Amino acid sequence: MATSPDRRRGATLEHAEAAARLLAVGEGTIKSRLLAAYTDQLQHVVQAEVPAELVQRLVSIRRRLGATGGRDSQSPVKSAIDRMTVADAVKIAADIFDFHVALSCALHH
Repeated sequence: MATSPDRRRGATLEHAEAAARLLAVGEGTIKSRLLAAYTDQLQHVVQAEVPAELVQRLVSIRRRLGATGGRDSQSPVKSAIDRMTVADAVKIAADIFDFHVALSCALHH
């Protein structure tokens, strides 16, 4: 059975929302929350399901996290996060939150 576009967009939004929630109220340091937000949620966002005007934001976040696009991208992402400053981690976390808000607005309007 094929998945409907609305259901896929809903899953995309759920992953983005869960990533933002992990960053805001998850346990641990900003770097550990950023790693969890990406590996547990954001890596599962399907780029094709993101509105065209937001794709570049998602690509930028993934690039700065060192994501290679593969399903087993935790090691490159973990390495990138380990090397970044706390200030850089905070900036990426803010960008993930902003991406979530923009995605929510785009999919609900």
